[in-house]
Amino acid sequence: MNILLVNYRYFVSGGVERYMFNISDVFRNKGHNVIPYSVRNDLNNSSDYDKYFISPVGDGKQVYYHEIPKSPRNLVKLIGRNFYSFEAKRNISQLLDENKIDVAYILAYLRWISPSILGEISQRGIPIVVRLSDYHLLCSQVQFFRDGKPCELCKNGNFLHAIKYRCVQNSVPETLIDAGDIKLRHVPDWPDLSGHLDLVEVAGVAIDSKDRVFVFNRGDHPMAIFDPDGAQLGTWGEDVFTRPHNVFIGPDDSVYAVDVGDHSVRKFTADGQLLMTIGTPGTPSDTGTTTDYRTVTHGGDPFHQPTKAVLNAAGEIFVSDGYLNARVHHFSADGTLIKSWGEPGAGPGNFNLCHAVAIDAAGTMYVCDRENSRLQLFDQSGTFREEWTDVSRPCDVYIGPTGLIYIAELGHKAGLSLAMPTDNPGVPSMSIWTARHELVGRWGTDDILAPGSFFAPHGIAIDSAGSIYVGEVTVSGDAGRGGIPAGYRTIQKFEVVA
Repeated sequence: MNILLVNYRYFVSGGVERYMFNISDVFRNKGHNVIPYSVRNDLNNSSDYDKYFISPVGDGKQVYYHEIPKSPRNLVKLIGRNFYSFEAKRNISQLLDENKIDVAYILAYLRWISPSILGEISQRGIPIVVRLSDYHLLCSQVQFFRDGKPCELCKNGNFLHAIKYRCVQNSVPETLIDAGDIKLRHVPDWPDLSGHLDLVEVAGVAIDSKDRVFVFNRGDHPMAIFDPDGAQLGTWGEDVFTRPHNVFIGPDDSVYAVDVGDHSVRKFTADGQLLMTIGTPGTPSDTGTTTDYRTVTHGGDPFHQPTKAVLNAAGEIFVSDGYLNARVHHFSADGTLIKSWGEPGAGPGNFNLCHAVAIDAAGTMYVCDRENSRLQLFDQSGTFREEWTDVSRPCDVYIGPTGLIYIAELGHKAGLSLAMPTDNPGVPSMSIWTARHELVGRWGTDDILAPGSFFAPHGIAIDSAGSIYVGEVTVSGDAGRGGIPAGYRTIQKFEVVA
């Protein structure tokens, strides 16, 4: 029998590796062939199969995480391995193509190899045995005890209970959120609002090349800028915007801010100097609407309550439009309209509240069709490709540095006056997907007051360290129902725990 043996080290650095080599000897003595799959390292034992090993994080000389130089390249790679690794998937696929495997025995793989190998093995019908040697997969503090009593609240993989009860060191920030394989730490009291800056609610978030966090909010200082630690760096946009909706920052740090209230998209420098306005502020296009998206009779010209603007690799602008239109508009970099597409409805290429747009490195466009509870995928000419229907009222979509797709799902707690009837109400949450529509992880809970949970997630951004920022439109989402306590958070930060 050919046994695939997976471990992130192929040399002895601790008990797991001693076990790995001992069990390999046992298998061979029983007449079985052992085929290792690991990460390349200068310390590895020799192997006839090391051509399948994946590249290291670092230069292949380090053993432990703290030894790896924290360069941007290494951090991005390490963060990516928490979610998904195309290299790991490609290499394991080649190994399986060229070697008959009867069973896969997996030891330690998290954070160094990634779970992307599991699907490839499983799809080929190969049995998988995972040795559970680290109970943090089931309990954030591994002991299954809380307040001196047995506790199994997190054994299904949702660590929000651990956050609620401060299970790790009695500390919220030290308690891990589970989002599939990645572990996140909720950063409490981010950002610093001690200077009496009232964000009211946060419609969008964007990060520039200096890792400054631009928080597009509905307070008196609509563009508030912070450093990654939450310190205030400045504000701008006062007396400019009617109702901020979302924001995007281009590779040259130009800021594209969408005003849903005055039907415009504005381009600024990073310090707030106006460079361009698309649309006529205060003048909506004709879409036949009388009240909300349900009364839109036809797609119209730009704009009638647009929602988000993004750039493609060529610097061209794409705008989702929106609350009282049902279209995506394509502009040249100088703001000249190239093409528009979309009509109201639920068919392919139709929209019921076209709420956000993103474009990945391959050029695929992702559009949040919020009240149809789906993501629609297009090429940049507007040709429909596919739809993802396993999301709940998506408000924003963001392409991460490793190509993963992050989706803010409104669920069915906020903005209910616009919600379509459903037999399957969703929970406000964040979800992470591969471009192949594979769910990496999702977090969120019915308890909107728990740290790390959500009420009305609306805008997403990710900095160079992989930290995730999620803005919420809590005031408008509540719509005066009194369900949100005074002082409820409007933005949250989540750090990746490698």
